[in-house]
Amino acid sequence: MGFTTFLFLLFGLLIEIIDGFLYLIDIARDIFPDYVFITLQSLQVFFPLLAIIFSLINCFTNNKSTKTSKFILLAISTALFIANLNWLLTWFV
Repeated sequence: MGFTTFLFLLFGLLIEIIDGFLYLIDIARDIFPDYVFITLQSLQVFFPLLAIIFSLINCFTNNKSTKTSKFILLAISTALFIANLNWLLTWFV
């Protein structure tokens, strides 16, 4: 269960890197439509949300990992989710 949290966080970070490269390319030549960036931004919100869900499940199970590592994973997932959700909401407001 703890591995899935890391996996979702890594997917979210990988999509952020891809979004950054596409944005740099798009600045030079207006190639990509806006729905590409909105889709990538939505995925950046979705993966940390899944990481939060699996972190909460992991917190309430009796695994051998420490409570500190479970809390840190939950805190990182929540911070990424809130930051990306704020960024996504700026598209629509």
